[in-house]
Amino acid sequence: MRSPLLATLTVAIGLVPATAGAATLQPIAGFQSGTDGIALGPDGNLWVSETAGSVVRLTPSGQVLNRYAGVGTGKLSAGPGGRVWLADTAGDRFVWFDATAATPSAHTVPTGFVCGPVAIADGGDGRMYFSLPDISCGDSRVGSMSADGTGIDTRTLRGTVYDLVASGGKLYAPDADGDVVRRMALGSALTVESQVAVPAGGGATAVASDGTNLSVAVTNLGQVARYPLTLDGGAAPVLTPAGGTLTTPIGIVTGPGGQTYVTGRESGNLARIGGDGAFSFLAPGGQPAEIVNGLDEDLYVTDRANARVLRYVSTAPRVTNTVGVMDGGMLNTTVDPRGNDTTVVVDYGSTAALGRSTPPITVPAGVGGVPLTVTLPADFVGDGFARVRATNAEGTTTTGNASVSRMPPLPPKAKLAAKITFKWAFSGTRTRLTRVEVSKLAGGETIRLTCSGKGCPVKSKTYKDVKQGTRKLTTLFKAKHKLAKGAKVTVTVTKPGATGTKTVLTVRGRKQKPKLATGTA
Repeated sequence: MRSPLLATLTVAIGLVPATAGAATLQPIAGFQSGTDGIALGPDGNLWVSETAGSVVRLTPSGQVLNRYAGVGTGKLSAGPGGRVWLADTAGDRFVWFDATAATPSAHTVPTGFVCGPVAIADGGDGRMYFSLPDISCGDSRVGSMSADGTGIDTRTLRGTVYDLVASGGKLYAPDADGDVVRRMALGSALTVESQVAVPAGGGATAVASDGTNLSVAVTNLGQVARYPLTLDGGAAPVLTPAGGTLTTPIGIVTGPGGQTYVTGRESGNLARIGGDGAFSFLAPGGQPAEIVNGLDEDLYVTDRANARVLRYVSTAPRVTNTVGVMDGGMLNTTVDPRGNDTTVVVDYGSTAALGRSTPPITVPAGVGGVPLTVTLPADFVGDGFARVRATNAEGTTTTGNASVSRMPPLPPKAKLAAKITFKWAFSGTRTRLTRVEVSKLAGGETIRLTCSGKGCPVKSKTYKDVKQGTRKLTTLFKAKHKLAKGAKVTVTVTKPGATGTKTVLTVRGRKQKPKLATGTA
């Protein structure tokens, strides 16, 4: 049985499929080698370092705007003053870009040491913070500098640090060799205030904060430590993956909804950790490396083994452009599934309380708006309201009520009782009409006669508001009016609010009975 719900789905260009109930990973091309560091710049664009030694500036949709060849590779961070900073590890220097300029350009800042920087982070206090985790510097160091790259100051005895994050006015530095995470006061002195232990031999290398908790990638053990920022001393609770393997996690970020995301470089996957510590996995392959939040509740992941960046999308669906169609009982809307299979229903009713729902429509997992036109079932008549409910694995989005209406169906028209009669005779090769009349008239009908072909007395004749009874039309066809083969005479009877009738007489060959065709009008 055909469903009473009619729907049209137009899939937007670029919709990327994904496993049901899972996020969408959308590859972005345009790179010339594997990708490493990544940052969202103050210009709203992505800045990505390539393993071959270039930095690429591109829009979140993937359009390459600039390529800075030979500037180096490493981690990237946005900073104060509209800058984006690169820690060029192999070049023993920093490179900053005036990201908000009309034509951004690169500017180099030497570290002053014969070792390269690795971590680079904005402290939120007008200074940039960095690490020099190399014994060729004499000892591993953590340091800071002014927003313009002047006033470099470093401190030893802060551990072997490959990542930094500033949160709540403090700087957090995981020590890969010392198996602790240090909390330091911001400023050039970098005073150590506390340290929290992580598993021995874990090699903590990446750190992220959601403003309440700190998450640390325990790289050698494939685990994640998570603890409150306010923890002073002691050991950090550790989360061990279940339902998948996380090998060599090196990138970590807190994303939409407070979820933690971790890249597994050697396992070729991306782990998502919920607030309850549960793990889920996506396996794009390659060597996922750094990860950063985008502008639109999405994430971007670099891949050291492939010339691409992966866009990760998984949020509650979005519903836009919801408009009721007056007199049609229809609702137009656009649903973006935001990375997951999404079920769409329309709630409707004659009052704002609604009360009825259409059968569900499934919009496949992907990225981009999908236009829908939903015709409400036949039980909706008159004026009322409708709203859209879209649900996926991340949540439900419900629109406000839109006004809709459908005119009640018109009652069937009564059929006229009028009867059209033709009689004829033959005269040589032609046919003469001896009787043409309309009987059983109720009164008020309109009769129209048309004639085409040789022998016709008139082309058309109309009689309006005829009287009850019978109307004879024979007087039009006198004895001299003999119809040749192919001639047609049509009599039509109509009346407002009723279904009319018509009969078409077609003259055939010598002494052949004319063809009669009767229908509605």
